Amino acid sequence: MALQNDFLTFSANAGANVLSQASYAAAAETATGYVAGTASSAAVNKTLRQASIMAAMIAQFIVDKAAQPVVDDGTISTIETNFIAAILAVAETMNITIPDVSGLTAALAEKLDKTANAVSASKLATARNISLNGVVVGAVNFDGSGNVVITTDTTQLAKLAGAAFTGAVSAPSFNTTP
Repeated sequence: MALQNDFLTFSANAGANVLSQASYAAAAETATGYVAGTASSAAVNKTLRQASIMAAMIAQFIVDKAAQPVVDDGTISTIETNFIAAILAVAETMNITIPDVSGLTAALAEKLDKTANAVSASKLATARNISLNGVVVGAVNFDGSGNVVITTDTTQLAKLAGAAFTGAVSAPSFNTTP
């Protein structure tokens, strides 16, 4: 059974009493609106046709993509919720490929060795110092050639707690092998 779509087109048939597109586009009323008693039926029909075709198309999109009826009962919230569901249903089926940024692929290919990995990474030319400052202090130099352990001084923990410190503090270790 077909789902309900109450939003219908108006004056959509060929030969309908509407202004031509050129006349409608040139009419001053498209910017200012119609003055009471002066609007021609062809102009009003053109306006209603354009609005109704868009409303009918959006409603049919909801029916087709969200599989929900679109009822003209005066509530916007249900239609809005179903419109969002229709958009999300379409979005879930999309596979969008972002084209290469001009020259980026070639530039990265020159810089990166595609066969390298972290296990075969070389030693850093300049070692880096990793340090802890604050209540727990310690430092170690790291050059990428192996694991490191930061030896820490925990005497400040006892002062902070107001008592003797008992326990262990461990720092993360860095492993260069899988």
